[in-house]
Amino acid sequence: RRALEDAFESGADTQNAVNEIVTPYTLTSYAKDALKSYVPQLRRTYNTSELGDDHPVRFTNRGFRIDHSDERAYEFCWRVPQAGRGNAFWIPLRINPEQESLWFD
Repeated sequence: RRALEDAFESGADTQNAVNEIVTPYTLTSYAKDALKSYVPQLRRTYNTSELGDDHPVRFTNRGFRIDHSDERAYEFCWRVPQAGRGNAFWIPLRINPEQESLWFD
């Protein structure tokens, strides 16, 4: 949220300008990429002049990865990168039984 607000309030309206603002933040590259895309879009496409306190933070689905193994109690897990650490942790997912067949696609 702070990176979003700082990038927006700086007046940055290009991806390069936003990158200069968000680089020092300990965020995943996915979050930084989302900000580099989103902040200029707020200014150019939506002509936004200010952000509300409840303005949503957006992320990309780049790097989103779900792993499946029938050898685990929770067969599906979501891989979540940790900002600035270079490693990730896995979150087990509970699948709605009515939608389970969709997850195999």
